[in-house]
Amino acid sequence: MSAGLFHHSSFDSDSDSDDATIDLVGLWSMIHGALEPVVERRLRVRATIASYKLTRDRHAFFDLVQGRDVGTTSKEILAQFPAVMWSSVVVRVSRTLEREGLSQLANNLEVVFVGRLNLSERYGSMRFQVEDIDVQALRVDSMIKIAEIRAALMAEGVWRSNKELPLPTVPLRVGLVTSPVGAVKSDFERPLRQSGFAFVVKFFASSVAGQSAKVEIPQAIRDASASDCDVIVVIRGGGSAGDLAIFNDENVVRAVATAAKPVLCAIGHSTDRGSVLIDEVAHSSFDVPQSVAGALVERVGDFSDELTALAVAAVRLANGKVAAEATWADLVPSLLAARVSSLPARAHYRLDTLANRLHVGAMRRMQSEFSSLDGVVRILRRRLEGIIDFQEDQLAVAERELARVDLVSILDRGFVIVQNSAGQMVRRAKDVGAGEPVTVIFRDGTRSARIL
Repeated sequence: MSAGLFHHSSFDSDSDSDDATIDLVGLWSMIHGALEPVVERRLRVRATIASYKLTRDRHAFFDLVQGRDVGTTSKEILAQFPAVMWSSVVVRVSRTLEREGLSQLANNLEVVFVGRLNLSERYGSMRFQVEDIDVQALRVDSMIKIAEIRAALMAEGVWRSNKELPLPTVPLRVGLVTSPVGAVKSDFERPLRQSGFAFVVKFFASSVAGQSAKVEIPQAIRDASASDCDVIVVIRGGGSAGDLAIFNDENVVRAVATAAKPVLCAIGHSTDRGSVLIDEVAHSSFDVPQSVAGALVERVGDFSDELTALAVAAVRLANGKVAAEATWADLVPSLLAARVSSLPARAHYRLDTLANRLHVGAMRRMQSEFSSLDGVVRILRRRLEGIIDFQEDQLAVAERELARVDLVSILDRGFVIVQNSAGQMVRRAKDVGAGEPVTVIFRDGTRSARIL
């Protein structure tokens, strides 16, 4: 070995160092002795999780990190220490978090860990061995975080943004955000298919649990907002409160609050989800996914019923218009009377046809025109005005034809007009039966008679 590697001058003879040579075990003994007051103690350490890894045997290895903000998106690390949590503790802690409805351990989660300093001579390592976590502290931290998200969105003025969006009168185009795995998607779509209305569901697949959901759910909502959907539906099937904690994540909540389309959500079941923050910012929230579908069917059904009622009212109005303007025609020959009396039937046919266009096939073609109930009223008004204009034209024709018929001169010549009980002119004997009452119209008045 070269003498240059260990030059005597590299040691300070005036220092307090002990020049005695020790082996590696001895070095560790010295470390143990120096750290004995710490090694023997059970410590509570608040830190943020980083580099979290779960082995095949479910042992967790990660770093405890403490940092401070140095900007809007970055932190300066002030301290860092390796940590380990053996599989038995991982399983126990995971069950506790799930039972309490808290987020599972993951990167960037701040936790109060309970454990001891672990020194390993064999592996030359020093780690903090986690024996438990402070669930109460985590619960309080979670509540504080939710309160901070709520306060931030309120301060930005977007907390009620989605609730204030108008819900379309006929929400037939649905953007569905949920997992492609499981039965929740088909359970939601089934009532829409069974309704008979022309619902169109565009699927935006996303994880609804785990760390990936924090990115995928907001992206799916943004994609649905940019599409031609009328509403966005965010649903997930049953699960524990811990499973559903992802819907308290700030990125997810913010995506719902700022969505450009009304968001209807049903996360888990009302009996197992506890408090989910997106319920507070979504346009509407429901107990189970099937209830969202039921609400959509009911809204379109209400529109269909109102359209039918408008059509019936329009027919009544048309009938009244004809009746009021046709009273002068008591003596009109039966041909003209028949033309006038046929008008309400035509109006009824036209309006019934309009109402029936709400049926599945036609609704798809008309959904852009029927974007609001006001639009429907305008459409019906235009149709009704056209029908009444048509009736007035027909009555004008009748007036002109009647003007060419000089009934007075005919009656002066000794002719009479015979009307049956329905007020129609009788032109042939076979049109009136024996014993039937008739009215005989003379030049100077009328007389009732009965056919023998």
